[in-house]
Amino acid sequence: MVQPTFQNKNHLILCELHHPLIHGKTDDSDNNIENHYIVFDKFDGKTGISLAYEDELDELDELDELDELDNFKIKDSIQLLRKNYKKFIRKITYYESYNHPTIRNYHKIIAKKDYIREEIGECITLPTQETIAILKTFWLRIIQKKWKKIFEQRQLILQRRVLPSSLYNREISNNWKYNNNILPGIKGMLCDLKK
Repeated sequence: MVQPTFQNKNHLILCELHHPLIHGKTDDSDNNIENHYIVFDKFDGKTGISLAYEDELDELDELDELDELDNFKIKDSIQLLRKNYKKFIRKITYYESYNHPTIRNYHKIIAKKDYIREEIGECITLPTQETIAILKTFWLRIIQKKWKKIFEQRQLILQRRVLPSSLYNREISNNWKYNNNILPGIKGMLCDLKK
């Protein structure tokens, strides 16, 4: 029986904010390209090898040749991009003409140590053959921060529940005290984001 293949629209990618002086902009370029993340490369989520070179894996027979593909892993691409951005940031300090056309704090964004990192994003190829990304990783970060706070609350409540006074109260009234009664969970943890 043939297993159906599932095509996920999200990919493990390296991307960076488009800047006309770095990436270039022609008359054919999309008008709003400066407002997007431009995709540097897509990677296989399991192996971390660039999808552009994944086809070469099928053709390689010997293990010695597999060492050549180590240059196309995500960690090496991150190091290369970070090194190039360090040089670029040094140039920015001398020239004020490197201001981004639409993003005011562009210098602060690219100066962050983790500016170039793995992201999960949806890749879209524009009619002008430029590939942009819509990042999805920020949702994971929001959920991680929220869960960390909820987990701390749960630990605190569980610590209060094992106190002898709380156990005694529970034994007599068949309920926990008011502040130990509700154990927060996943359900409703993002409800305050609506504000």
